[in-house]
Amino acid sequence: FRQQYISNVFEKREKNDYCEDKKNNENDFYIAGGSSSGSAAAVASGACFAALGSDTGGSVRLPAAYCGIVGLKPSYGRVSRWGLIPYASSLDTPGILASNVQNASLVLDIIAGPDERDSTSFPQDYVLHQNELKLTESIKNKTNLEGVRIGLPVEFFVDELPETTVETWKLAANMLEDAGASVVEISIPSIVDALPAYYVIASAEASSNLSRYDGVQFGFRDLQVSGSLEEQYKRTRTVAFGEEVQRRILMGSHVLSSGAIHDFYERAVSIRRKLKQEFDTAFQSLDALITPVTPFEIPRVSEIRRDPVENYLMDVMTVPASLAGLPAMSVPFMPPRRAVKGIDFSLNPSLCSSIQVIAPYGMERSMIKIASALES
Repeated sequence: FRQQYISNVFEKREKNDYCEDKKNNENDFYIAGGSSSGSAAAVASGACFAALGSDTGGSVRLPAAYCGIVGLKPSYGRVSRWGLIPYASSLDTPGILASNVQNASLVLDIIAGPDERDSTSFPQDYVLHQNELKLTESIKNKTNLEGVRIGLPVEFFVDELPETTVETWKLAANMLEDAGASVVEISIPSIVDALPAYYVIASAEASSNLSRYDGVQFGFRDLQVSGSLEEQYKRTRTVAFGEEVQRRILMGSHVLSSGAIHDFYERAVSIRRKLKQEFDTAFQSLDALITPVTPFEIPRVSEIRRDPVENYLMDVMTVPASLAGLPAMSVPFMPPRRAVKGIDFSLNPSLCSSIQVIAPYGMERSMIKIASALES
């Protein structure tokens, strides 16, 4: 078994010229999303009703949105991380991709629970928020959201949002209001700093976690190299790690260095702490937030080969919930054709019409109920 640690499948695609004809636009496919896109494609194709993935900053929710299925990221600790290859340990969350909300809920019920092999998993005696059962009971009927309070974070109204995405978001809010929910705008200021904070923390943890793959104890070893142990390390990690993985390891090593840890890593941790506090404050008066899943139209293969920093912006809508450890869910929301300026989403696969539902920590059940209302 030779494991190639390449986070971007298109690196291998370019090297092998696999399934590509630059003169033939028919082969310039729309991408299926991030690192859990294989699971998303499997569910979307009908090969299975549900699949597992890992969500660090949106790698379950984005592929789900791109493929038109449901993507569920539980609260951090709801599902054990035992057996999951670690990337960023304080962010990694096993997630579920499913054909509908009900199937995602069924799988969550099976895989959730305490695990003595994962110290971050919920303990056996963990008590959910007292209003969890009350809220769930109040929205048992999908068409009746009486008493449910929904927030629209104003920080997500960015200039880059396509007009169709904004209109779809507003339409989803209106439909929830029609079902009895109250919808208000709310500000969570630290959201604007969430993306850079996420990449600093994730890269720092990745550089530490991936240091074990040195060709001695774990993973691939390049047997063709001879010389010192240091040369073995260098050659093995150069061959086995892809360009994007190497970039993140180098970035993580830099932000943890003595000259940069204060300006980068410690500031990122401070932003994360403040973001959690602001979410907690918001959820004192709200039961959930709804947002878009991505600020861009779904890109094609040729478009994803641009500046990697630009690619990082695709996660801007999903990383705030990840940093705060909150449950979040991507739900397909196909509005009526007339509702969004006569646009037929089914005829334009580049338009992403999924909505993200974010709930308070530990309140997956209420999030699923609200997602069911959107789905129906």
